[in-house]
Amino acid sequence: MRIQEKDFYYGAALAQIVDYPSHTSINRVSDKNGLYLINDETKLFIKYSAADNEEWRFTFKPDDFDDLSEELEYYLALVCAGNTICLLSNNEVDEIIDTDSDSSQWIAVNSSSSGQHKVRGSNGSLSKLVPQNAFPKKMFSDVSKQQKPFAWPELSKINIYSLSYRCTISTTDR
Repeated sequence: MRIQEKDFYYGAALAQIVDYPSHTSINRVSDKNGLYLINDETKLFIKYSAADNEEWRFTFKPDDFDDLSEELEYYLALVCAGNTICLLSNNEVDEIIDTDSDSSQWIAVNSSSSGQHKVRGSNGSLSKLVPQNAFPKKMFSDVSKQQKPFAWPELSKINIYSLSYRCTISTTDR
């Protein structure tokens, strides 16, 4: 079987997911290129741009988001040539493009020297910068709809005291 260009870019993203400690499984969702189910609960849609520029542009056809149902959270991984991967949540995608549109949409990613991505789309710019190191960590650290009833409240703090060992453990992590 001949290796296609897309295999290199999808492989770059999938290799980082496989190396992440919270990873348990990756499955194809459909015959659509670049659509995967991560850990049986999160969909990941990978698009790539092979252009070696300071700005990478991604075009989306009207049916690109058809397999991304509302019952599962999804992320969009934008592989920017061999340079970086920009990860957007479904809420961030909805902020910059209309996924229900009958016409093509686009997203542009600019990488800065500060380690942040500036992202804009057909409907405007993303309200915040996206850290270059967000992929794949953000996919595993965000609380999904299914996990929300069982998650610790944000900014909660747990203190554990032990008199016998004279140690204190304190954390604000989830």
